[in-house]
Amino acid sequence: MILSAGNRADRIRLIAPLKSSVLTNQCDRGSYSLPLDRPSTDIRILNTMSQVIAERTVENMDTLLKLLRENASLKPSELAVMLNRPESEVATQIQNYERDGVILGYRTVVNEEKLGVERVRAVIEVKITPEREGGFNRLAERIAKYSEVSSCYLMSGGYDLLVFVEGNTLREVASFVSEKLATIQGVISTGTHFMLKPYKEQGVLMAKQQAEERLVVSP
Repeated sequence: MILSAGNRADRIRLIAPLKSSVLTNQCDRGSYSLPLDRPSTDIRILNTMSQVIAERTVENMDTLLKLLRENASLKPSELAVMLNRPESEVATQIQNYERDGVILGYRTVVNEEKLGVERVRAVIEVKITPEREGGFNRLAERIAKYSEVSSCYLMSGGYDLLVFVEGNTLREVASFVSEKLATIQGVISTGTHFMLKPYKEQGVLMAKQQAEERLVVSP
């Protein structure tokens, strides 16, 4: 049976990407040209690009958002002390972030294994045909609206969309792929990979860190 396990319940605030020029251009599929005959070089370039984007995202984030991203259960009063700012000012800024769509929502990472909950999760590689005017956006947004879809990303490489799907049983997930996803006009092909066990989710390790075993060295 496919299990989704976690070790603690941590509240996480989902923060939208800030509108920097780097983030705006990172999904432009025609912006980067990589040599196809040098796969190792391609990987290094893509890793470097991802690192630069991640670093500039953090730079563009203010201290309040950084603290909330690390621990969203912090109260405005606690944040005010950490930031040395009035509590009312911190609470207002959080409300503004929620109103403007910078903070998108709140989620909890739950230890489902301890609860005896068995959820089936799959990662699906989807190839689609871009539309003349909307490109990939309209079809991607349509797929993302399904309740079975937990995440959906536009990707570079051999496929176009990476879709994360959840269900109660393997049959339920398989039926979604074959009856709903694969039958959408514009979907060329799908490749499904079932997730067997998570080790880290949304920055949270699924198992408690165990002390490293030290080898005993004989004199």
